[in-house]
Amino acid sequence: MSRYLEAWVGTEVFRMSRDIRPEDVIGVPEDLMPRQMQWGIAAICLRFGVPSFHAWRDAILGYRLGPLASAIVCPVLALIGDREGPEPTAQFEAFIGEVEGPVTPVVFNAEDGASTHVQSDNIRLSAQVTFDWLDQQFG
Repeated sequence: MSRYLEAWVGTEVFRMSRDIRPEDVIGVPEDLMPRQMQWGIAAICLRFGVPSFHAWRDAILGYRLGPLASAIVCPVLALIGDREGPEPTAQFEAFIGEVEGPVTPVVFNAEDGASTHVQSDNIRLSAQVTFDWLDQQFG
């Protein structure tokens, strides 16, 4: 997960030595730090229950499957958008290659209208694919 997030925020920001707390960036002019990044810092700190960017960066190190991926033997649905970028795509490919159970990989594209991260540009389609897959597995 940390490689993905480093790719998302950029190596320079991800590896910076100065720590950032949400209260440090709220109100910074938009031309210096986009509002989305300000809100993003606040959101990740709140979501992970940490006080700062460095604390969050340390917390996400625990979110790695590593060798545990090969212990997954149940059916798996793996979703990705084709515009998510090289790092998410590499992780998607590695995951579906390492899992021992049957994997149903789904790559959404711009024609589907669901090609971005977590298919946020077409959540209904993503949900439909997920529920159809669940029906196939358990129906």
